[in-house]
Amino acid sequence: MKKVICLFFVFQFLLFCEPVAKLKDFEVIWKGNEIRIPTVDGNTSQTVKIPAFKKEKNKILCMRFKAYLEMESPGGWNPYLLIEMNGKILDEKTEKGEYRLLNRISPLETTIGTKEWFRNGIILTLFGPGDDKVVDERIINYREEGYWYLLNIEDVANFIEIGADERIESAKENEIKFTNKLKSEWIGGKKMDMVIKEIEIGYLPEEIVKKFMKISLENYPEMKVKKEIKMKNYTLKVGEYGGIEIEIDGEKYLILSEFSYPGEKIGYNKFSYNIEGNEKTWIPQITSGIKEIKIKGKGKNYEIERKIRLNENKIEIEDKIENIINEDTGVIINHKILNPEIPSDYRICGIKTEVLQGIAENPSIYLLFKKTGIGFICEDNISRLQGEAKRKANSFIYSIKHFAIGKGKKYTFKYSIYPQKEGNYWTFINKVRNDWDVNYTIDGPFVFSSKIIPERKTKIYSIGPWLDYYNVDPQTKSVYTREKYKESVLPQLKNIKESQADAKVIGKLETNLITIYTKDIKDGEKLPKASRTEGKYGYILNEEQSKILKEYIKEWMDSVLMTEDGRLIVDTYYPGYLGPDYIDLLVYPEVGNYRFKKFIEQIDFLMNEVGMDGVYIDQYTLSWGPIGRMDRHTYEKWDGYTVDIDEKTGKITRKYTDCGLVGAEARKKIIEHVLSKGGIVVINSFPSTNEEQKLHAYRFAEFENENIDLVSFLDKKPPENIWCTKGHLSSPIILGVRPQRFRDYDKYWAEIIMKAVITGLRNGVLYYYYGSEIPKEKGEYGPINHMFPFTPVEINEGYLIGKERIITCISKKFEVKSKTKPVIHVFDLKGKEKDVKIEPVKKGNNWIIDIKINDWNEISVIEF
Repeated sequence: MKKVICLFFVFQFLLFCEPVAKLKDFEVIWKGNEIRIPTVDGNTSQTVKIPAFKKEKNKILCMRFKAYLEMESPGGWNPYLLIEMNGKILDEKTEKGEYRLLNRISPLETTIGTKEWFRNGIILTLFGPGDDKVVDERIINYREEGYWYLLNIEDVANFIEIGADERIESAKENEIKFTNKLKSEWIGGKKMDMVIKEIEIGYLPEEIVKKFMKISLENYPEMKVKKEIKMKNYTLKVGEYGGIEIEIDGEKYLILSEFSYPGEKIGYNKFSYNIEGNEKTWIPQITSGIKEIKIKGKGKNYEIERKIRLNENKIEIEDKIENIINEDTGVIINHKILNPEIPSDYRICGIKTEVLQGIAENPSIYLLFKKTGIGFICEDNISRLQGEAKRKANSFIYSIKHFAIGKGKKYTFKYSIYPQKEGNYWTFINKVRNDWDVNYTIDGPFVFSSKIIPERKTKIYSIGPWLDYYNVDPQTKSVYTREKYKESVLPQLKNIKESQADAKVIGKLETNLITIYTKDIKDGEKLPKASRTEGKYGYILNEEQSKILKEYIKEWMDSVLMTEDGRLIVDTYYPGYLGPDYIDLLVYPEVGNYRFKKFIEQIDFLMNEVGMDGVYIDQYTLSWGPIGRMDRHTYEKWDGYTVDIDEKTGKITRKYTDCGLVGAEARKKIIEHVLSKGGIVVINSFPSTNEEQKLHAYRFAEFENENIDLVSFLDKKPPENIWCTKGHLSSPIILGVRPQRFRDYDKYWAEIIMKAVITGLRNGVLYYYYGSEIPKEKGEYGPINHMFPFTPVEINEGYLIGKERIITCISKKFEVKSKTKPVIHVFDLKGKEKDVKIEPVKKGNNWIIDIKINDWNEISVIEF
């Protein structure tokens, strides 16, 4: 095998005609100075700080440098260089399970033996002068690489995170720490520096990096079975140490769980195939009934009781954890799904990716082996809100890394596993949709507009101005008073209602931003200036600024975001649209707090006094991104669960409140309040907690959050879109695009909108307008006019089946039950209906419709 790898490497070397570390395709974006680390006690370090990197599509962020322990002549090799980036060790493999050291993919071969390039995360370092022409003569392979190292750092780097409207939501600084692990006593106290020089960070094309990646499978272990239950479609086995194995038609899946405990070094108690690493008291006790198995484990800090309930379609698992000591305990939880081989297909949160954080809306992992598959779905709030998932070759891990259990407290984690004899991801997700009861009727089309366009058969109009946010009275410069708001909005409302009797008109509310004119505040000139370029969404005021603002917003003090020491966290980015003299409070609703009460008052005002038919609510869940977002947390109090944990010791380092968690009941009550008044609710963000999951609101995410160039695939199959797949367990809707934001939009205006519709269908969701008007000479609204109402029966890749209609952008034969003959429409990329004759064929009480269209470039709607 080694010879094969070496031959492969030689081939690549000849292909590129230069050392791999010095590839000319390397696009340098940062250069560092030479670092010299003296050899002293084996832990001498130097740190480099670098701004956040820009994420580049189809490129991999890499770092290259020369490293050596300086001697006049070559003198051997040993593992002495440790590199940490943003607190994570650059060890042998990336998060994806791929080899990190791209220019040295096989072990170092020498005349005196073979050495691995990594040992416990420490990199093998050469002794010598650092001259590429002078390498130890005993080295057999990689001589052409000299002292160079080329590392893939894509998985550990901090990138600039761009949110809605191009705002920078995160731009965390990168910190790289180089440590010399050699001890001076080992070399007799001689002077010897670790030299790191010619350091460069840059991008390599993904296709080039992949040529040097080597994926290794994780071993699929044998497990001694303690309990076994056979169901019609699968067999479940529990090992003597608590591991779970699911067998479906001869194909196996291993489910292993581990729960951290603190110490000088973090440890893990496991339900697994062995007892390695467990505390001495952690001896899993297993009992079983007809269709239920219980597993109990007890450590020093906590005890866990796992209940496994079986039915033919799914396996339900509950883990009740109880703190048994007199102090709060942080617990990192990892659930691993292990396959004997690389799966033939897989999905994390509905897309084919390797690592994802912030997946509360669709907290699922799906993998297809050869002919069978399993789906894993988290069902309790904390597992959803804190969940992150990753794939390493043949293993998948769902992690919860910010959980703590308070002293004397209990919490129950819930998740389900769906064994699958046949089918795919869509089969799995539709079963979950049925179990979660989320197939309610969706109305539309929806637009952000008050303009009546008869050809655009709009049903729901969301009109402005915003209430208490963003829009300001030109005369006072402050947000509209209630009377001024009515003066502005009532003429629009009257015009729509008189022009279209069945129209629903809704007002606009922002969840977590309240706009304030700083010139209305005493000493407001001392507050930061808003700016679209310099402003920050999550700006921390200093003590003086916080005191000034607190005096002005006393009623909001139970709803604002703060640091541990009471400084306010605000937004200075979005107010930049208005001018420098504005600031947005960052707030959150919780039952009983002022933001919650204000929400109810705003709804009553809009519906009772203004006459709106409901509300549109922006940024509702605060949980569409990972733990750590500046608009998601307040730090002056603890919610009893959310913490940061030192992954080296397992100890809690910070306690704070997840506003997405504590606001779950409030968000439920707010939606229920609108519905109880006979209103409709349109919400930007999919449900992230159980409380709001089944409520009949029309929920979407924004298509434009994903930087997809629609013009580049006008005649091709669209890509996956994570913002669409997050909606697979809610009302399956995506908020569409504004054509003006795309290249050649004037040429492809209608095509851009229709391709966005097709991209939504490819990802299993319907379409709501963002930019809604199509100039008559550019195209028509065709398929969107025939999309609603829609009550989901199935969502699939490329087509959705509803009770009222089927919408597809791929050729497919459908069978529908209908008393009347279905009506079939076909639309082109300009939204124009084509004169295509597709004749339904009667079959008993059903109709067979064989749709044949230009896949991914046309849309057919079957109405029945």
